[in-house]
Amino acid sequence: MNSSKFKISTISLFFIIFIVIGGLSAIFFREMEYVTKLGKTIARRQKSEALVMDQVNSALAEFMKTVGKGLILYPSQLNNVICAEQLGVVKEVKKINMPSVLAPYNASIIEKEGGGYYLFFRHDESRNAWKMPSFYSYIGYAELSPDFSVLNVTNKVDTGSRFSEDPRIVKVGKSLYLSWNDAIDEDNYARSIHVGEWNPKTSKLEYITNLQQYIAPVEKNWVPFERKEKEDYSLGFVYGIYPHKIIGFANPERNEVIHPQYEGYNALHDLHWVKQWGIIRGGTPARLVGKEYISFFHSSFKEGGKIWYVMGAYTFEAKAPYKITSVTPCPLLFPGIYTSEILNTADATKHCIFPAGLAIEEKQGDILLHVSCGENDSAIKIVTIDYKKLREMMVSVK
Repeated sequence: MNSSKFKISTISLFFIIFIVIGGLSAIFFREMEYVTKLGKTIARRQKSEALVMDQVNSALAEFMKTVGKGLILYPSQLNNVICAEQLGVVKEVKKINMPSVLAPYNASIIEKEGGGYYLFFRHDESRNAWKMPSFYSYIGYAELSPDFSVLNVTNKVDTGSRFSEDPRIVKVGKSLYLSWNDAIDEDNYARSIHVGEWNPKTSKLEYITNLQQYIAPVEKNWVPFERKEKEDYSLGFVYGIYPHKIIGFANPERNEVIHPQYEGYNALHDLHWVKQWGIIRGGTPARLVGKEYISFFHSSFKEGGKIWYVMGAYTFEAKAPYKITSVTPCPLLFPGIYTSEILNTADATKHCIFPAGLAIEEKQGDILLHVSCGENDSAIKIVTIDYKKLREMMVSVK
């Protein structure tokens, strides 16, 4: 009797286990089937999403080729900077077309007697790739109409060198002076500022003076200006903006530098320029407007593997000790900045705006500043600025 019960219980137990295992197997297979279907669904969705993304990317690429070709995403350091055009500061931006020269840039503009403008610019020509530097750089010259149309071009000004860079043109008294930086030791990459008097009748330099000071191996971005002491005019340079260091030359035909010193003068001004935008360096020649000189400078910073150049402006007193009086509190941005195509010897990792020239125009009682800039080391743009609006945005320096 007991044995019979045991057999029944054992059979029941096996039967229950069989039912449980069968149920679990059914659940398992149903789940596997669900997972398999889910996987196929996900795969189909991913394929669809990938197809959609491909279509979006394709459409975006076409958009960038046409409408969006000139769109630039600013780095985070510039996210909160208000566009200077919105403030009424930038009135117009015009690109200079010069078909006879490949990728001219870093141009310096000045008014021409009788109307129109002179424009001096830099352009590069590739040389043997295994040599450093891998290109020659020259200074060219053009005459522009009052609306900045190119009238004629001379590709190369005779500077006696194949490594002349970044010209600046300035008027002192009745004379025009062209300054630029040039190689003095190609093997050790040493450069100095050179200057010469420009003869507009012959379109040539009357002489060339090497202003090597042996202060630094590379000298760049000296800011030339017409320096007035009593009734005498002479060529002066802003050697550096911070500290604000002025040097002069009584006779530019000789390398005899004057280092003015002023008792009690502190050249370490608070420039209100955020450090994240980089160190302020020289730019355009300084021009006298009213009782102050004004000049446009540049600085640069790195973000996202790229170098970004920005520009600003500052003013300083018309008389010694030439104290800085005001500065733009942020970079001057405008629509279309950085959009010029990277050409020739330009570095694709740089987004560059480089102010190098300044012409002044009085129009219907307003003062317009025409700032000639190099863009992306590939093009020339003239940025026309409303002087009154610019001064309104600038902050005082003490």
